[in-house]
Amino acid sequence: MRVIKNFQVGNCLVSVFVWNEKYIIKFEQDELEQTYKIRKIDIISEDDLIGTLQEAAFITKIEARFEAMRQDWYEHVLF
Repeated sequence: MRVIKNFQVGNCLVSVFVWNEKYIIKFEQDELEQTYKIRKIDIISEDDLIGTLQEAAFITKIEARFEAMRQDWYEHVLF
């Protein structure tokens, strides 16, 4: 697996990797993680991919998903 880029956007650490003809995109926030696997053939260029990952509307959804994940954890795992 090869690292393409690591960067901070919003409250998330974003890591982009290339492996097995796919981009692996990992968003991290505290103890939580979201991972996306995208086929390289579906992306025009790495610059376009990085630009998309930094769009405010997309990051807002990612952060909302983290909040839902955190809420699920507190409701169902922590007593």
